[in-house]
Amino acid sequence: MGESETGTASRGADDPAQRRARRRRRRRVTRAAWLGAAAAFGLRTLVLGVSCMPWWLALALGRRLGDAMHGLGLRRRTIEHNLGLVYGQRLSESQRQRIARAAQRNLALGLFEILRALGPRRRDVLRSFSFADAASREHARRIEAQPGPVLLVIPHLGNFDLLGAWWCSRTGLALHVVMKPPALRAVFELLRSARERFGFHVVDTGSRAVITEINRLLEAGRRVCMLPDQHAGRKKGVVVEFLGVPAYTYRGPAIAALRHPEARVYVAATWRERDGAAHRAWVRPVAPPPLTGELSEDVHRWTARLSAVMSEVVGAHPESYLWHHRRWRPVR
Repeated sequence: MGESETGTASRGADDPAQRRARRRRRRRVTRAAWLGAAAAFGLRTLVLGVSCMPWWLALALGRRLGDAMHGLGLRRRTIEHNLGLVYGQRLSESQRQRIARAAQRNLALGLFEILRALGPRRRDVLRSFSFADAASREHARRIEAQPGPVLLVIPHLGNFDLLGAWWCSRTGLALHVVMKPPALRAVFELLRSARERFGFHVVDTGSRAVITEINRLLEAGRRVCMLPDQHAGRKKGVVVEFLGVPAYTYRGPAIAALRHPEARVYVAATWRERDGAAHRAWVRPVAPPPLTGELSEDVHRWTARLSAVMSEVVGAHPESYLWHHRRWRPVR
């Protein structure tokens, strides 16, 4: 190598811009590590605190926190926008506010319940679950007893995480949950850890191999859970009605059902009763729609059918739904 080439390489290695970029990367890694450690410490502290207090007190604090969230207007614009789209003039302003307040309570109570379930007194939470009706009990029994792959489609209704934890605890069987990672990696790792302690096997949608993993699980006869009732956008979703309003909905469950026609498909959900202290578990099978053999049309039909069943149970129990998400964005 000539002298001029050596000098150029040396200057490139010592380039101030490159050194600044390396320092920025190190700072980001350090911040993420500190944030993860702080979040883990905070979570352990909260778990200990909620585990030590009487359960009735934890529920009361959850309700008060939900009322405070409503009073402070947490996600108010999004919640009111969603309720206005779905119900319009069919509900009065006071009725929509009642749903909004209950939805905030549902979210806050869910936080206290998950913290309690992560500690040594998980049974306090799980014993509050029961089946909504005899049909749900029978469908759950068939899911547990009959071999073969199962696709469970679950809306963001009630405490959907604890619905899975309750199912795992009573059957001893694992659930494979497809999970969209939050923007903050530390939060994702905490949620992953919590769900794995509940008995879930988490499938990260941020992974490039997520489709391959879902196919592998269904081919192996596993039980796979998917929560498609959030805004999917044009790339990952199709437009179907949800609660009577067109919305981009994830097409993943439809594709999985089409690729694995041997899989039994169910919609499972939970909602709150008794001022939020009791949970009802609801399960219904979903029969395939009439198929055409044309992939995009069949994906649309499957997604529409699943959305209709989810709309049925969410519409019956709107107080337990997660209205905080920007579900209905402009459809193009």
